[in-house]
Amino acid sequence: MYLNVLDKCPDSVQLHATANDDYAFMMGHACYEIVPTEVTWYQAESQCRSRGGHLTDILSSSTLSILKRRLQFFYWDRVWIGLTDHARENHFVWSSGNDNDNGDSDNDDTYNNTML
Repeated sequence: MYLNVLDKCPDSVQLHATANDDYAFMMGHACYEIVPTEVTWYQAESQCRSRGGHLTDILSSSTLSILKRRLQFFYWDRVWIGLTDHARENHFVWSSGNDNDNGDSDNDDTYNNTML
């Protein structure tokens, strides 16, 4: 399962969500798509990008809390997010290119090991 985030919910995401039993919703100015498909992190990121998004960034504790509540409503407790250290071990960055404000690897673990 993974979380796709886009700037707005385009018709293509709404259609994909409806056709595939996914769930799309707006939160602030972002569109989130919850995709209950078991894939690797790389497959999830690729699928997000093919629909104009990326695996979600979680840049605040309030966003984390809201997403956790949304996911728990559907009994989903493990999802891929965009935080990764694939380029350099223990150096976490967001797949979107956004800055990782957490700084060090101890703080990175806050998100990397969080069960949403």
